[in-house]
Amino acid sequence: MTEPVWSVDPRNGERHGQAATEADAAAVDKAVRAAHETRAALADRATRVALLRAVVRELNADSDEIIRLGDRETALGVPRLTGELARAAGQFEAFAAEIEDGGYLGIAIDHADPSLAPP
Repeated sequence: MTEPVWSVDPRNGERHGQAATEADAAAVDKAVRAAHETRAALADRATRVALLRAVVRELNADSDEIIRLGDRETALGVPRLTGELARAAGQFEAFAAEIEDGGYLGIAIDHADPSLAPP
């Protein structure tokens, strides 16, 4: 039987509600299979870039709520969590830019030197 996972305020131990349910082997298997099924779609660089930038938009759009809930569950404080969220969004954007640029692929195009062309 799976157990509930509770959202708990570390400042006072108060439960704020069920955050999740502990996964059993069948749930993990289902999640892994679903992730595997996305592999073909995410092979496309433009799709990966769009996904990462959508994550950035969602993080930014919901930042106040994410920070509020994060503080309630971690007691790290709004300033720290504001920085952590900005850092995470920045990393997702950096990954998107790197994928978009394609430099990590190591592709080199060696154009012929026209001065060396035969007459």
